[in-house]
Amino acid sequence: MKTTITKVWTDAEAVYIRTNTGDVFGERFADYPRLAAAQPAQLAHFECDNIGIRWEELDEDLSYRGFMTDAKRLAATH
Repeated sequence: MKTTITKVWTDAEAVYIRTNTGDVFGERFADYPRLAAAQPAQLAHFECDNIGIRWEELDEDLSYRGFMTDAKRLAATH
């Protein structure tokens, strides 16, 4: 089965993805200087495609593959 992303969202600390298998992965904003320095409104303004997440205003990209290869699986509570 091919893994697809079914949901992308943020909170004050991180950006999260949920896969079609129900797994949830996250990346902390603090781990990325541009994202760590951004205002909440900037962090909430992102675009998604089939490869990853882009913050145009911040010139930052995160690939879905990076979420999964770094084993950043989170409890599926979000």
